[in-house]
Amino acid sequence: MKLFYGIVLVMMVFVSACAQQPAAEPEAQSTVQPTEPEPAVEPETEVEDTGAAVAPPEEEESASYDIRYGTGGFDPSELTISAGSSVTWFNDDSKSMVVIVFKDGKNFATPRLNSGQQAETVFTEPGEYEYWWNIAYAPYGGTITVE
Repeated sequence: MKLFYGIVLVMMVFVSACAQQPAAEPEAQSTVQPTEPEPAVEPETEVEDTGAAVAPPEEEESASYDIRYGTGGFDPSELTISAGSSVTWFNDDSKSMVVIVFKDGKNFATPRLNSGQQAETVFTEPGEYEYWWNIAYAPYGGTITVE
């Protein structure tokens, strides 16, 4: 009988030790999409007939936009940007958050943002992107239109 109680005691210690270990959090997927290097700007070229120097057309520089999350939701909740622009997500709330972005049945998420933290996302593909706070179809969300 003592052997039985000894085995039960060892099993209880083993089970309680396994149950107290914290679950590993999955690694956050980085949302920063690599940007393409800027092409080299060609030097001014001469036009054969007139000899006048003509500068190559200038490329549009990508812009950066801020979206802040606070107690009232996202500000702004609707944004239109050009392809290649970036959006910086700011967490101005006291709770941690994850921004989930959807487009055409695909999604990605920012890393967990604690209060005061930020993350940047570059939008290279035109289309309409929907985003939410922490879970899909949460009460707080918005739309980004990339042209």
